[in-house]
Amino acid sequence: MLASWGSQAMDAPIGARFAGRRHVRAYGEKRREYRDFVLSRFRGVPEDTGEMLGEHGKRGDEAWQTRVAVWLIPDRRLPPEEREMLVVDYGMCDGELRLYCRGPLVLYALRELGVNPHHGEAEPRAQQIEVANREALAEWIRWS
Repeated sequence: MLASWGSQAMDAPIGARFAGRRHVRAYGEKRREYRDFVLSRFRGVPEDTGEMLGEHGKRGDEAWQTRVAVWLIPDRRLPPEEREMLVVDYGMCDGELRLYCRGPLVLYALRELGVNPHHGEAEPRAQQIEVANREALAEWIRWS
């Protein structure tokens, strides 16, 4: 076991990221699945339980191995001249920006770009960009 906190325990860390707080992707013993853990919640010295990765290494986490395309476009409610400015600002090609990330990181990537999938802004200038391939991301995000 790498670390524990309360009833949480994780083995086999396979990735890390910063999304407001530091997270690590690892296999969780309690739920027996790959999950995201907030590092600041772990305390103490890790207990050595032998081979750390074993069967729960990167290859076992299919979601982590899945590359997902996120297509962003200027908010369609904006006037054409403002949409054109955003195309330049974001370095879009043909009016679209395609980003690729690991499946479990889709929500975090959108948040970093200021896109809240759970709340659509009433005023298009407040968000400026939107996700063009929402249906393709349904596996990774529960849309509101």
